[in-house]
Amino acid sequence: MTAEANKTLVRSLIEERWNNPKGLEYWSSVVTPGYRHHTAVGETDVAGFQRGLGMYVDAFPGSRYEVFGIVADDETVAAFFTVTGPTPAHSARYRRQEKR
Repeated sequence: MTAEANKTLVRSLIEERWNNPKGLEYWSSVVTPGYRHHTAVGETDVAGFQRGLGMYVDAFPGSRYEVFGIVADDETVAAFFTVTGPTPAHSARYRRQEKR
């Protein structure tokens, strides 16, 4: 795939799939077997990413992801996005668990 096609795919995955709880199942069907997801706390494979995002989606129902920047170089893509939505009463408990 071209860099532009990869950017389009990643934008779609974030804005269309992450905003739909069932979209997480689709993720593993479109990434390569060696996929690595990089975050501030480290990196993980696709299964770890699905677990982590699934926990976040469960903890913060109604959250919306919107891409505001995306760059690509061949098959490497970096997306910058914001997450907005309601803050449930248990969000403070979730933040404490993340700091452990």
